[in-house]
Amino acid sequence: MASLSRGSESESGLTADGLLQQRPVRLYDVEERTGIEDCIRIVIPRFRDTPFGRFFSRIAVQKEDKLNLDQFGSFVYMSCDGTKSVSEIGAALKVRFGGSVEPVEDRLAFFVKDLFRRNLISFVRDA
Repeated sequence: MASLSRGSESESGLTADGLLQQRPVRLYDVEERTGIEDCIRIVIPRFRDTPFGRFFSRIAVQKEDKLNLDQFGSFVYMSCDGTKSVSEIGAALKVRFGGSVEPVEDRLAFFVKDLFRRNLISFVRDA
């Protein structure tokens, strides 16, 4: 049985050695960006499902934030489905985009850590 993992970077395996074996999973819905091929927008609710959050979501003009990703970021975020490890996502990036993503390991590690810090992904933990 697998569960989602949150916590500090070291607890979640985001150290340099452990990151490549982690299986990230996206936490928010996405929508297509019109007019831009292969790019998505992450839709992030501004308020959590708590009594205060429900109250403020009723009176707020903007109920969600949107984060636009380029084609590389979109590919990575959509690949975060909990079944592929970070190293597998990196290999797929190389196949799809070729040398334009090099050095893929460094760039991917930075991006995945940033997504984790922003609470946009979590990691599947095997039980």
